[in-house]
Amino acid sequence: VDGIFMLRRTISPIIYFQQLGRVLSYSRRNDNVLVFDLVNNINHHKEIYSLYSDVIRRAKELLETDPANKERYLNILDKFKIIDKTSSMSLKVNAIKEQLKNTQLMEYRLDYATQILEGLKVNEYERIQAQLDIFKYKEYINIDLFKRIQKIQGINKPKIFNYTPDEFSNMLGDKRNIHEIQNANISLVLEKYVEFYNKYNKLPSIFSNDKIESNIALEFYNIYDKLNIEIKEKLLDYSPDNLTLIEKLSYEFDVDNMDIYKLIEEFKLLDSKTTVVHDNVMDILREQLSFDEIFKLSNDVDLLTDLCFSYKTHGHYKESVEKIDYLYDNLKDNKEYVLLKKSKLIKAYEYKYNIIVLEL
Repeated sequence: VDGIFMLRRTISPIIYFQQLGRVLSYSRRNDNVLVFDLVNNINHHKEIYSLYSDVIRRAKELLETDPANKERYLNILDKFKIIDKTSSMSLKVNAIKEQLKNTQLMEYRLDYATQILEGLKVNEYERIQAQLDIFKYKEYINIDLFKRIQKIQGINKPKIFNYTPDEFSNMLGDKRNIHEIQNANISLVLEKYVEFYNKYNKLPSIFSNDKIESNIALEFYNIYDKLNIEIKEKLLDYSPDNLTLIEKLSYEFDVDNMDIYKLIEEFKLLDSKTTVVHDNVMDILREQLSFDEIFKLSNDVDLLTDLCFSYKTHGHYKESVEKIDYLYDNLKDNKEYVLLKKSKLIKAYEYKYNIIVLEL
C-alpha cells in the first residue's frame, strides 16, 4: 500500500493509528507513502508527531548502544520524515489571502458567479448558487459587475438592480462599491460610540429613553458584525453594566444568568428597530425555540431561511421544504431570495440521491 485516503473523522487515537498503520508498516516496495487526510484528522491528533519524535529519539539512542547496526539507524534518521504538504500549502494560501483585500476576494467570487450566469453549459445547481452569491455579496458589486449582471435575463436579482447603471454609479460616487460606503460610515459610527463612552463612562444602549444615545447604540449594533476582531476584543474592556441582556450577548460579554423570557421580550423590542440578529443570540434562540416561535419573533430572511435549512441537516428534507414554503407565503419582501434558497435545497436533495445511486 503506497497511500490512503482518510474519509472518516475520528477522535480515537487507536482508530487513527489503525488507519495510518495501513501505510506505515515497513515494505521494500515503497520508500514514500501518501496520506490524503480529507477530514483534517492530523490537526486533531498530535500522536503522529509524538510517534515520529519517539522513533527519532530511539534511533539516536541505538546508534550509541548498538553500533553493529549503525547503518540501519542512520538510514532511519535520514529517510524517516513527515512531510506535511497540506499544511505548507495552507500557509501559502493564507499568505496570499493576507495580501488580498476582502473586497478583491468578494469581487473574484462575484465575477465567477457572473460568468456562470452568462454561460450556457452549466448545471442548474451551479446557476442557483451563483444567483445566491449575487444576493449574498451584493454590497461588493462594482459598476462593471453591475452592468454585466443587469444584462443577464431570466434570473432573480437584488433590488439594487432597479437602478440604472448611471444611477448606481452616482450612488457610489468616488467609492468602488456599497461596501466601501458602509466602511466609511463604520468609522463615523465608531467615533461617535467611543466619544459617548468617554463622555458618560458607559456604553450607549439601544433601549435608552434618550434618543441620541439610542441612535448611537443602534448604529453600532447594526455594524458590529463588520468590525475586525481587534475592535471587538477592545469592546470587552468596557463595562457592560448599562447594556441589556440581548446587547451583552450580541457583543459577546459574559452573562451569568441566562433568562430566555427576558431575551425574547428584548428581541421583540429590537426587531421593531432593526432586522439584524447576531450569531450568538441566534444560537440561543435556535436551542430554546421552535421554528414557528422564531418566525413570530423575527423578519430576518437570512435567519429564517437558515433555520429552514437546519431541518435538512437532520435529514428532514420534506419538513425543510415545507418550512421554506411557509416562509415564502408569509413574507412580504425578499421572496425571490427565499425561492432561490428553496431551489438550492431541492437540488441538493436530488444531488444527494444521485450520489447514493453512484455509490451503490
